[in-house]
Formats: sequence, structure tokens, C-alpha cells
Amino acid sequence: MYDFFKYEKLTENDVLFHKLTFLEWIIPLSIFYMVVMLIIIYRRNISDSRLKTVISFSLGGTLGLLFTVHYVLLIIQNDVMIEQLPLSLMAINSILAIILSFTGSKKIFSFLIYSAVIGSIVTLIFNTPGYSYQYFKYYNSMIIYGITALIPLYYLIVYEYVPTFKDTIKAIITLQIIGVVIFIFNYIFDTEYMSLVSGNQENSIATIFGGWPFYLISYELIAISSIFILLGVIKYLVLISENNRQSIPIQSHYMNKKKESFFSK
Repeated sequence: MYDFFKYEKLTENDVLFHKLTFLEWIIPLSIFYMVVMLIIIYRRNISDSRLKTVISFSLGGTLGLLFTVHYVLLIIQNDVMIEQLPLSLMAINSILAIILSFTGSKKIFSFLIYSAVIGSIVTLIFNTPGYSYQYFKYYNSMIIYGITALIPLYYLIVYEYVPTFKDTIKAIITLQIIGVVIFIFNYIFDTEYMSLVSGNQENSIATIFGGWPFYLISYELIAISSIFILLGVIKYLVLISENNRQSIPIQSHYMNKKKESFFSK
């Protein structure tokens, strides 16, 4: 039983490090996709009842519980406390997603719809917890990644929150501020949060993009491009929705003008 809850922090150079098999990789992505599709299909039934609040609270509560368990096990089974703080972008996104699920904050949504959705999906695709399906950490990590991305998508689909161009610029600026703060923290305490230090050369992705500091420029360009692509996709879907139901305008929950239901048929 202890082995199942083993939570030691592993790197790719560790002998015990496990690279995910195809099934361990594709199954969480498939489940995430199916859950999103179910929300889209049943969005009317959800939005017209108290169920939408229950689901939001349930997602936040589940994420909060798993997030707490993650750090409790991480701190208990690893010695260095300063390196176990929730200061990675994934951890920050998870904390904000929990707050969003209970408050419905539009400001938090406008940040998470980019940071959490893009960050979590990229993490699901490329990152690995270092443990196989035989360990609790595999399930805990995958579920945290999935719910962190799912919460802002839920507010986009069910609550019809739609980001504006101004919100997008604010999200980009916020990401830069977070990056600067974490960089200073890394410099002072000799940590490696968000890979914003010159000593983190074991990161294979960083090596591909030319190592430090050149890979930071590549990360920036990719992140900003992804944000604007996602904004374009959202706006395109809203436009299609409006064209399909021009005769039934509704008051948007996010903008101060009449809009169509985001995923209306």
C-alpha cells in the first residue's frame, strides 16, 4: 500500500523514472475530451438548473482536495521544503481554478481561459509525473491537470463567459509579471520554478530551443501565439453561434451588450 502512495520527486535521470506508455498518455486525454463534449451536449440542461452551481462547486472541491493531497504527500516524502511550494504555473493555475469555481470571478476566468487551458493541455500532452498507472501520483497528477483546464472551459460553455481582446492583453501582462516574480524568487532561493533559471539544462524541451536564456524567447513566442489562436477560435465559435440564432439575442454574462448563447444551436 505504501508503494502505491509513493510520491518522491523524480527526474528523467533517476533510475525509477517512468516514461508514460501510449495508453497511459492517451486515456487521460480521451477522458478529458469526452467530458468537455458532454458539457457541450448537455449545456442547456445544466445552465437551466441549479446543477450548474453544483457541478462548479464539485469541480472546485475535488480539485482542492487532490491539490492538498498532492502537496501533503510531496512534502512528507521529500526533504527540501523550499522546492515543494506551489509556485509552478500549474500550481498557480490550480489555485485560481479552485477560486473561480466558488466565486465565478470574471477576472480570474479571463486569465485562466488562456493560462490554465493551454498550460494544462500542454502538460497533459508533454509532461509526465514519473510514475506509471500503478501509483497514486499518476492518477492524482492527471486529474489535477484535467480539472484545472476543465473549470475555465466550463464557465466558457455553461456560464457563457467570453474574453475580450482587452482581457487577453491583461492575461499576457499578468503572465509576464508572474514570470518576473518567480524569476526573482528562483534567484534568491536557488530554486527552479517554471524553468526560469540558467542551471536547469536537464530540461529536454529547453535544450531543443537552444538552452537558457534562448528557450525563454521561444516559450514567450509560443505562449503568446497560442493565446491569440485560442482567442480567435473562441470568437469564431461565438460568431457562428450568433449567425445561427440571430432572432434570439441574450444578455451576455461577460460583456455589456446583447450577445447570442455561446454554444447555441
